[in-house]
Amino acid sequence: MDVFKRFEREVPEWFLDAKLGFMVSWGAFSVPAWGEPIGELGTIEDWKEWFKHNPYAEWYYNTIRIEGSPAREFHKKNFNDCDYDDLLDMWKAEKFQPDEWAKLFAYAGAQYIVPLSKHHDGITLWDAPGTGTRNTVHRGPKRDLIGDIATAVRKAGIRFAVYYSGGLDWEEYEKNKTIYPRLRDGLFMTGLKPCKTYKIAYFNATDNLSMYEESFTTKCDESYQEIYRELFLDVPTRTISVPKDTVTEMDTVYVIAYKNLEFMHYFEYNKNKLSTSKGDLKDFVKQIEAQLKEGRKSITINVYSSASHVPTKTYETNEKLTQIRAENMKYDLQTYFESNPEFKDRVNVVIVSAIVDGPEYVKDGRNTKKYRPYQFVGLKTE
Repeated sequence: MDVFKRFEREVPEWFLDAKLGFMVSWGAFSVPAWGEPIGELGTIEDWKEWFKHNPYAEWYYNTIRIEGSPAREFHKKNFNDCDYDDLLDMWKAEKFQPDEWAKLFAYAGAQYIVPLSKHHDGITLWDAPGTGTRNTVHRGPKRDLIGDIATAVRKAGIRFAVYYSGGLDWEEYEKNKTIYPRLRDGLFMTGLKPCKTYKIAYFNATDNLSMYEESFTTKCDESYQEIYRELFLDVPTRTISVPKDTVTEMDTVYVIAYKNLEFMHYFEYNKNKLSTSKGDLKDFVKQIEAQLKEGRKSITINVYSSASHVPTKTYETNEKLTQIRAENMKYDLQTYFESNPEFKDRVNVVIVSAIVDGPEYVKDGRNTKKYRPYQFVGLKTE
């Protein structure tokens, strides 16, 4: 398309002479590190069926959303059907040594390295603007992975570049999200949720003026569905038109959007018990009750538990302590809601993680400020 001609660039001379380079695909999807071994794109002619059996681990987030896909069954069995972003929190990268990576690249004869800075899941490997905490600096590895790799490979005399997915983003992590089309053809994709009404506006980046706006509502079922648009852009007038036969008219659906709730409690050493009848946990369960009374059909409460590395004197191991914290919370919540006929069978409690985390213990147990952030139980509804 002529409109994208202005983005074309000459290939750098050094690249023409480069014989070997590596692309590093690393992300939250590396935690399950799973894809169905069916072969490359084109192995299955029906592309919709191929997406259901996608063999690429980088596409894990998309594949687990397709009901009946082997990836979804794998995710249910091995990760309790947890939120994809929980994988980001599980991804610690504790053995990551960028200087050792650079030595290995150099030994292999690499002349350039291209790490993935953001794949289609929307998670960035640096503190990217607009991502909030949905990046590796604030969560998971707690590091600027892109910055670390760049410093190491440049120090080793290797060229550095990045891959950034701009035209495709599955995550609906903001109420107002900006999506940039793919440069070569204007294609863009993003993830949508069922039974929601969306407004989409197409802006001219030069003056930030809207060229076209529309609203649509997704169907209220969990089956695979697509919303397809083909747009025509008149560059001189900066106007957009939509061919009528590409627009699917849908009946208006009125939806009540329930806010997902969060709870966090930090424990003192060896403590693991809370009460649903007092304090912040009481307020949390009352909010859940209110949503159920308003008409929310069911709620899943995800439990996240952690213990620090300070040796426990009460339990066999710190692993046992964090597991007990999680199990106590699950039992108390289940007992609370199942004992009330109005809420029975409407609240599901799932232990997502029970970990030992934080700095290593160096005989400084009195430094509670250091270890307390890693002694917690957290709850999140969905």
